[in-house]
Amino acid sequence: MLQTFTKRCFKWTQGILVVAALCTAQQGFAASDTGTKIGFVNFRKAVEESKIGKQEQASFEALQNQMESSLMEIQKQLNEITSKLSDDDYIDGLSPEAENEIKHKYRALNQELQLTQNQYVQTLQQANVKIIQMLQTEVTAAAQEIAKARGFDLIVNEEAAFFHKPSLDVSIQVIAQMDEKFARDQKKTSLKKK
Repeated sequence: MLQTFTKRCFKWTQGILVVAALCTAQQGFAASDTGTKIGFVNFRKAVEESKIGKQEQASFEALQNQMESSLMEIQKQLNEITSKLSDDDYIDGLSPEAENEIKHKYRALNQELQLTQNQYVQTLQQANVKIIQMLQTEVTAAAQEIAKARGFDLIVNEEAAFFHKPSLDVSIQVIAQMDEKFARDQKKTSLKKK
């Protein structure tokens, strides 16, 4: 599940990565001449290892589990009716009205399952996009703080580069910055509740 979540994160950022890569390539010549300081962030690592990323992954997985259990309940009912409809002795013992009723219930449950699956997929996609956008914003804000503090002119998502020196990786610092903000936000939230 975590892999699916992070894969979706990367899909959303692909367009941004292309632009960032072009900017990096354009800046490459100027960087060597002017001493431009560039850093890289591993977005996946920031999502998987930051406290906010872990919290959002957990909430996404909880939503997904809740939806799956609901779907499993409908599927269970559908399987029970299917087994009854497959049992010739059971069907022979029913009145025509009862047989029509069970067939109608089967069709209704089957339709409900399909509608529910479609709704859940849409809900999960919307939740995923919202989480990705929020995490992108959090990583960007943390990267900006690190850039100010350490004098970087440019911090790019690692996926935008074919190569970079490991010394240019600021992922750990970005995660630490994200965790500090998360702690501050949690403290504010707990104070408001009191």
